[in-house]
Amino acid sequence: MQFVSMESINTMNMDKIFDCIRLIDVQQENLCFEKYSDNFDYNIPRFNYNDRKNEYKRSMNIDNSIYLPETDGNDLLLFILVPTFIENKTLVMECVLNLTSKLESSQLFIKNNNLNDQINLSCFKDILCNLHNLAVTDDLTGAYNRRYINKVLPTEIMKCYSSKAPLSVLFADLDSFKNINDSYGHSAGDYILCEFVKEIKKEIQHTKGWIARYGGDEFLICMPNVDKDNAKSIAEKIVLKIKQQGFEYLKNNIDITCSIGTYTVDEFENMQSHEAILKEVDSKLYEMKKNKRSISK
Repeated sequence: MQFVSMESINTMNMDKIFDCIRLIDVQQENLCFEKYSDNFDYNIPRFNYNDRKNEYKRSMNIDNSIYLPETDGNDLLLFILVPTFIENKTLVMECVLNLTSKLESSQLFIKNNNLNDQINLSCFKDILCNLHNLAVTDDLTGAYNRRYINKVLPTEIMKCYSSKAPLSVLFADLDSFKNINDSYGHSAGDYILCEFVKEIKKEIQHTKGWIARYGGDEFLICMPNVDKDNAKSIAEKIVLKIKQQGFEYLKNNIDITCSIGTYTVDEFENMQSHEAILKEVDSKLYEMKKNKRSISK
């Protein structure tokens, strides 16, 4: 089940991926929220609970997503039903995508044994997977993006409190990054950002953690089941490696340092929101920079 907030739905820009997003209260059998894409110009049927009432209930019962390819006249539609916990209530998020203009006709259908056309569901799932990856990935660095943070961090927090296992969150940024852009050009800055992400991924791969670009040269690192001491040890390794390694771009040797603030959830009585945790780790990064240290203790 997805754990989200109304704020995160509005900030995830899901309407840029799907033509329509709906939240449905299955118990009350009504529509709670509906948002169409700004670029919406294709046929999307109006909401009617009875059209998919059995599928809404099944999605809730199995606590899993359901993919429903449908045809409406000459249009080919894909409905994705996702059980969602929002504002202390379990709802179904219905994501609607009109695929008619997004695929060639040869991709839309496959021939069955009776030589009749039928919907190529495998193709739809591949498209959905690709759309999802595009939606949550930073184009430049290949790290996840802010949308991914807003979507996944709340779930990581829920898992942390449910299992009573530590969750470490790090904020990392490059010191005086503006000077690199000014001295060597923005292409050099882009190169440094990409290399920075590669080095962080190497250091956290054994933790099954993930990294996302928060904005500019700031990155958030999330490591489930990593305690405070290990988180700080990993942060120290990253800082030292970046300082010692140096980078070369177009025959220019570029020395750079980074700063990392760390925060670990290891007390489980009162659950913290992801906004509160982001504020805590941001203050750790600010504290470290203010005191000109490499790691915030």
